[in-house]
Amino acid sequence: MHAPIRDGINARPIRIHAAGKALDQVQATLPKLRPELPAAFFRGDIIADDGSPLTPDSSVRAGQVVWAFGGVTDEPAEPITLPIVEENERWLVVDKPHDMATMPRGSHVASTLTVALRRQLENNELVAAHRLDAATAGVVLVTKARQWRGPYQTLFERGLVTKEYLVVADVSALGSQAREHLRERMTVSLRLVKPKGSLTTHTVQGEPNSVTEILCERLGAELGAFRVWPTTGKTHQIRAVFEHLGMPLVGDELYRRRPKKTPLQLLAHSLEFVDPITGENVMARTQQTLALWELAHE
Repeated sequence: MHAPIRDGINARPIRIHAAGKALDQVQATLPKLRPELPAAFFRGDIIADDGSPLTPDSSVRAGQVVWAFGGVTDEPAEPITLPIVEENERWLVVDKPHDMATMPRGSHVASTLTVALRRQLENNELVAAHRLDAATAGVVLVTKARQWRGPYQTLFERGLVTKEYLVVADVSALGSQAREHLRERMTVSLRLVKPKGSLTTHTVQGEPNSVTEILCERLGAELGAFRVWPTTGKTHQIRAVFEHLGMPLVGDELYRRRPKKTPLQLLAHSLEFVDPITGENVMARTQQTLALWELAHE
């Protein structure tokens, strides 16, 4: 069974290990949540496969999967409305703001793009075909129904989507020779690895597993404005590559290790692909701009 969804939020699966009463067996499976479970049963947040709420005394069997809806700590005070820049009957392209996670995870649930958009459009089948870092703004392709997820997710997995980003980087530490190299479009091939438990992606020795095309639009004494085309999709690829080149992205508190004074200056500017269902060419562009884009000048 697919996870039940309530108000845009997927329930969590709980596999029962032994036959008995529902409360006892869920507590045995999730001992850390023991104090919260009686209230969860009372609210109807623990349900069976058919969607019916379980009571504490309901009988459950070994191997059975029940579902739990948890408390939401990031419920927004007002409904979130996200701008849609392109749409048809199978998908839409939404313009994600800075500092919003694409998908629910951990403490980020109701204020994520997925849940907010499901509520906005009253469609619990909406699923992003790819993801952007929470700190990154710009266009995200979202499928409207379960049957469309595979075809469009596969486009991204196979590298069949051309993604263009805009970047403003701190170039103040670059020497004259490095600055001269930026005058021409360049290809950067690196081996990027994100170790388990690490928040950042590292550049290591070895066979390159990432390719990033970079074109400098404007280069000033402090700031540089760039167009970037990652042809691979490694975690934090653009952020890690610019850090490696000695020109970290402005507003990147994760890689620069300093408090940010402005949102991360990284914008998913456009997506271009051939629709796998119709064969039509699709180009979707953001309606946003970077706050410092115009300040990077000679």
